[in-house]
Amino acid sequence: MENNPQNQNQTPPAGPAKHPHLVGTLVGTGVILVVAIIVLLAFYMNFSNNQTFDSGVVFVPMHHAMFSQNGITIIEPQPNSSVSSPLQISGYGLPAFEAVAGHAELLDASGKLLGRQQLGAKDSGPSQPDGFSGNLIFQAAPGSKLTLRIFNDNPSGLPENSRTVDIPLVAGK
Repeated sequence: MENNPQNQNQTPPAGPAKHPHLVGTLVGTGVILVVAIIVLLAFYMNFSNNQTFDSGVVFVPMHHAMFSQNGITIIEPQPNSSVSSPLQISGYGLPAFEAVAGHAELLDASGKLLGRQQLGAKDSGPSQPDGFSGNLIFQAAPGSKLTLRIFNDNPSGLPENSRTVDIPLVAGK
């Protein structure tokens, strides 16, 4: 074996030339990350493409039709839908105290109270806000214009703690 001074001063190649298999792994990982970011952005754009109207109502395109106003999201009933008694009410966003999330009132076109119902709180699990539901019994002539008012209890009386949503409805058969 010959003692060559050139071989003694040479250092092994560094970087990708030393580990060519890492180059492929890094490129593959980069492609996966880019695809994941694109998918997440598409998902975000789909679910953040809400329409806000002058009334402050935000319509949210999802599997179940919902809308939100003043931090309250209503699943049912939908605005301008035809409703009958008992009126099923559900949604989320009302703070609950002792299993009560708030109240619902049904008013006719002149503002006369047709029915009032306490909304029960329901635990929606750790990743979802607590929901509410209730059934309101009422009598109204078919075709009558109605307003469902959903509101939280506000023992403090402070306006900043008060949340209300009004939903226009029509009495059905």
